[in-house]
Order: sequence, then C-alpha cells, then structure tokens
Amino acid sequence: MKKFLNILSVSIAMMIGMGAIVSCEDETLGLGNGVIGGEAEGNVKTLDVIAYNSKFDTLRTDKFVLKNGAFGAYNENIFGTTSSKFYTQLRPTTIGNADFGTETKIDSVNLYIPVYFNASKDPVSKDTINLSKPGQKATDNDTILITTKYAVDSLYGKKDMNMTLKVRDINTPMYTSSKYFSKLDGSESLFSVNSPVIGTATIGKTVSNKIVKVRSASTNIFQETVGYKVTLDKQYFDDKIIKNAKTGLLSDYSTFIRENIRGFEFSVDETDGFIVNFNPNGLNLNMYYSYKNPTAKTEGQTNYKERLTGTYGFDFTNIWNSTPGSNVTASQIVNNYASTTYEAAMANVNTELGDARIFLNGMSGSHAKLRFNQQQLSDLKTEMSSKNITIIGAKLKFFIDDSYKLTKPPYIVAWNEYTKDGKAISELYADVLEFYNAYPNSVHFNPIVTGSTDFYTIDITKHLKSMLEKNNEFQNQTMLITMGNFVTSVSDATTINSTNPYQNNRAYNPYRIVLHGNNSEVEAKKLKLLVYYSER
Repeated sequence: MKKFLNILSVSIAMMIGMGAIVSCEDETLGLGNGVIGGEAEGNVKTLDVIAYNSKFDTLRTDKFVLKNGAFGAYNENIFGTTSSKFYTQLRPTTIGNADFGTETKIDSVNLYIPVYFNASKDPVSKDTINLSKPGQKATDNDTILITTKYAVDSLYGKKDMNMTLKVRDINTPMYTSSKYFSKLDGSESLFSVNSPVIGTATIGKTVSNKIVKVRSASTNIFQETVGYKVTLDKQYFDDKIIKNAKTGLLSDYSTFIRENIRGFEFSVDETDGFIVNFNPNGLNLNMYYSYKNPTAKTEGQTNYKERLTGTYGFDFTNIWNSTPGSNVTASQIVNNYASTTYEAAMANVNTELGDARIFLNGMSGSHAKLRFNQQQLSDLKTEMSSKNITIIGAKLKFFIDDSYKLTKPPYIVAWNEYTKDGKAISELYADVLEFYNAYPNSVHFNPIVTGSTDFYTIDITKHLKSMLEKNNEFQNQTMLITMGNFVTSVSDATTINSTNPYQNNRAYNPYRIVLHGNNSEVEAKKLKLLVYYSER
C-alpha cells in the first residue's frame, strides 16, 4: 500500500485550570537548540479538546481528486463493505477517418491496467522458455520468452483472494466541466452503463512482465506492459472502430467521446475481496488487426505477404499526467455500514463531551469534528502576558487503538472550518501552507506514521500562535479530520491546493483506522492539545 497516498475522540474529565504542566523532555519538538534564545526552559501544557464522529453522505470522486484510480470491494465487521467502480474516457491516439483496408479482421484487443508493484524487490517467480528450440537450454542466439511475476503492492483487504474484473461501456457522456460526486449509500449512479461485458479478467496479488528477446541482445523484441491484462471483445471494436471508419465517428475527439465510445467502467463481481489502486494515465489499450495486401504479388517476389497488420491505439491521459490530457475520470463508491461497529458508534455520537473512539475510513464520508476549549485558550492568552510565556509548539496526538488490528495508514489529515462575515469558510491551516517541505512525504503538519509509532500528529503551532499572539479570530471554528492526505498538483509535486482542503486522496484511499478520542477510558491515550512553551 505504499502508493496510497497520498484522528481522534474522547475525554472530558475537564482538567482544572490549564491542565498539567510537565517536562518537555519526553515530547520531542525537533526544533533544535537556540530557537527561542536566552535561558528558556521548555514545558508543555495539556489542554482539553472535544472530538466526535461525523459523516458526509456524498464524496467528490472526479478528476479533481483522482490522482489514482481504484476499483474492487472489501468487507470487514468494523466499517462494513466499501465497493468502488472506476470510469474513464478514452480517445484514439490518432484521430481522423481511418483506412483499415479491405477484408479487415481484428486479431486481438488488449487492455493493460497498470497496478503498482515494486520491480526492485525479488520477483515472485521468473521463468524462461526457449522459443527457438523448445525444451532445450537457450544459447546466445536463441530467442527466449522471460516471464517475471511481481507482487502487487497496492492491494488493501484480502490479498490472497482472486476477483473478477469486468469492463463495460457507458451510455452517459462525460463532461470536462462537470463535477462528479458519489452518493455513498448507493442511492444514485453516476452513469448509465450498458449491460454487455466487453472484457473480463481474473485479478489478484501478482502481475506478470513478459519479454521476448534474443538471449544475448541488450534490447527486446517485445515487452508487454506490466499490469492486469484484459482481453476485450473483438466484435465490439469491429462495430465501434472498423465499421465506423468512414462514418465521421472517428473524425474528431468530441464526436468520438459523445457519440461513439463514451467511456469504460471497471468493476468487480464480488462483494468482498480487496481494493486495488492503479495509475489511470498508464492505461494501455491497443487493437491489433490485419487486412488484405492492396498490392498484388509480382513475379519472383519471395517475401510477399497476403495480409498486412496494423495497430490502432487509444489514449487515456487526464489532468494528472505531466502533459495533461483531456480524458474525464470518475469513481462510484458505495459504503454499507449495516450491523457494524462504526454504525453503532454513529448511533451514539456525543457532540457535547466527545467520543471514546474516532472511526476514520477512506473512500467514505466518515470524519471527525474537533473543538478547542475556548476558556482554556483565553486563560493561556492571559498567562502568556503575565508570565512572559512564548509558545514554541502546538500539536494534537491521536493514539491508535491497536485492538482493532487494522493496517496502519501512513497519514491522517485535517483542515479548519469557521465563520467569517457570516459566511462558512473551509481552508487549510497556516501550518500546512507556510511550513511544509515536500508534500506528501516530508511535512511537519501531519508527518508520515510508520514502524512502531502508535499515534498521529497534527501540528497547529502557527495557527495557535496567530490566535493567541496576533489576536486572529476564527469564529465557531471546528477542525475536520479525515483519512488520507492532500494531493499535489501536476506541474509541481510539492504544491498543494491552497484554497480547497477537499482536494485530498480520500476517494481512492481504502485505509481504515480507529483512534482514541478525548473521552477514552485509557487516560494516557486521551486526545489532547499539547502546547509547548518557554517561560523566561
């Protein structure tokens, strides 16, 4: 799950006054020596927060957020079932009325879905076949076929299962200017889909890389795209491509995607298995065909071919390509929480005191809402003036509840919602915009969690200082916390969308996690706001 790119709950045994003051020795800030200057002594105040579970009923699932694609289905008893279908437009590599010759016959149509794998790891298996002399050991001049299997590292769920991928074409035009949202209860569909299946494949935890070469050669005669291979229906492409060569349906892109092939749907039959991530820009589709040689054989010609071959390719690139393409992508995500731990938690949300556990899962509308203790913040502001206190750090720590045995996600993410001039504002914290290094792998706001680390951090130092030192007001502010991370732009891999916090990877991020909230019964793991300060 390395490629999935790219929380909280409960206690309100209200701490008396400003909370406990403890040594900062066990709370590493990573600021280095001499940040404050003088003989400042580092300390930490523990402030109360209230955090509780909440959810949206829709999720934006179009090109705005789909840096990756995802399809599949996964079920367990904590969050229930999540299923995802993926939709994409495709365009001919070369547009214009084509000449496919006479007596044209489609030989094969192959689609490759480039799921993520790690070629640097030892392969699952590697086999070599001598094509020149079958059954014999290959010599340097023999042509060989090398088949290498790799483990897919972008599966989430029951990785040892196989699933049945099916490809269908859609009946609804997809528009670049449209915004697409999944109704997460499945009550609405994004697109009308034609029922005939035009391609099917068994998919699982491995992918193959096939290479044909002369054993001693440094270049390959043929190399197959690595990914799930789907053989598509030849008759479908005969009807849509070959028979439309002179009809005008291949003459321009707009006509092609509106009136000929509007797009494809990728879905699975099963209701439980895994969800897989892939790169939509790397989708590879070619139609291979042959036709009668238009040139008659001449006398004495020895290398004459009665039939010639051709290839008709398709382009899937979209805005997330380094050279942005125009193809629209979208996902249809459905969540079923019936009879789950999460459903029970949502039935007992405590918005006044906070929840004992916070439940976050990607590809859903689940999130947490967090409020600060305004009285404690006011008291801290007064104390800063009277005792010459300088704030050097502020962060929230979300401890993982390991009893649920869920795979640990690398990130959670948060943004601020508040009221300004009577209008609702949703925006990124200043700590994201002013102090990040390279998103998503090197940031202080929500650093990656790996290894034995059992908590997530949201760092709001800049935000807290702006309120207490600069008197900036955020009326009715609420922190929203979700699974996932922000996504970066195509043109600059370190730039994130500064005006829209909803541009994150939740639409294709299948991770799930349960966190201790502020009302947790485990005192040491209660969600708190830790304020680091120096007193001269």
